[in-house]
Amino acid sequence: MSIRLKWAKQLKDAGAVLGRDGLSKRAAAIMVELVTNSGSYKEAMIAAGRLKAIAGAAKYDGYWTEKVDDGFLKELHFLEAEAKRVASSRLPSEQRGGENA
Repeated sequence: MSIRLKWAKQLKDAGAVLGRDGLSKRAAAIMVELVTNSGSYKEAMIAAGRLKAIAGAAKYDGYWTEKVDDGFLKELHFLEAEAKRVASSRLPSEQRGGENA
């Protein structure tokens, strides 16, 4: 079994034990911790990874999986739009990765 499949099973099993309430409280606690602590870029990405684990744990429950997918799609659309906005504001040399690209 690959490590990713092992992690997926561990997360799903943990989600089934913790349930909707436990997972949602954990997600909220991670967000509060991020906002009340340093809030650095590095800490934000670590929090994103932690929330990714909670999203994986939610796979035990069809409804919670649907909510996670809703959030994922909302963020995907935001990131696509933001990437287009940033790309359109760059100079042509920046879009190619700079002069040495």
